[in-house]
Amino acid sequence: EAWATYSATVVKVICIKVAARMLSSTELCVGRGMGVIEEIGMVVYVLTDILAFDLTAETLMSVVVALLRLSIESEIIALKSSGISLYQMLPPVVAFSLLIFFIGLSISIFAAPWGNRAFKDLIFKIAESKADIGIKERVFCEPFDNLVLYVNNFSRRERVLKDVFVVDRRDKDVTNTIVAEEGRIIIRPDERIITIYFVRG
Repeated sequence: EAWATYSATVVKVICIKVAARMLSSTELCVGRGMGVIEEIGMVVYVLTDILAFDLTAETLMSVVVALLRLSIESEIIALKSSGISLYQMLPPVVAFSLLIFFIGLSISIFAAPWGNRAFKDLIFKIAESKADIGIKERVFCEPFDNLVLYVNNFSRRERVLKDVFVVDRRDKDVTNTIVAEEGRIIIRPDERIITIYFVRG
């Protein structure tokens, strides 16, 4: 029963955190044609980072709550009166805590860095292949956060924008307004950067 309660608590907390982390990627999932396999991969990559912290945190909370409940319900006194000392109760708790510690340490050293790197690669891959989906001709749109864009003509094949008007609010202190006759979308995979290069701006 205790193991089932612990497992259910860990699963619930992890599901809540995964949902919260995935909210920031909702626009990619819904608005940019993200596939089911990519969504599953994204969840797996996010899980590695969450598990590294949550397993150890939930174990600590579970041990504290269990011992507190034993104390409140006078179970510890009952166990002592039966001849079971506090030191005899500790080995299972210590063994379980050490097991979770080594699992969490392994995830932190090996799985979490791999998951973070793979998550960033996946996000850039999606952004690279779908970078022009949010751009529409003669309509004010926001293909990227805090970047409002208006183009008179847009060639998707060559990724060339004609008669461009941009309002850049990525810097909280300064709002930049750019007007150019032409713009080009340049993708640099090695640096994970998508650049809009303006001509005659």
